[in-house]
Amino acid sequence: MMVGDGGFQFTVQELGTAVEQQLPMAMILWNNDRLAQTRASMIRRDIPTIGVN
Repeated sequence: MMVGDGGFQFTVQELGTAVEQQLPMAMILWNNDRLAQTRASMIRRDIPTIGVN
């Protein structure tokens, strides 16, 4: 599983499921400036960047 630091909050439940099912799981977590991709998409669409900074 690859996930950015902001998106981690949306995927953390998979870790709990993997533990319950005793499944091995590798995760790569990288610092991509919180929700930078979401913020960039909002800027392109002239949407106020609330909650992504």
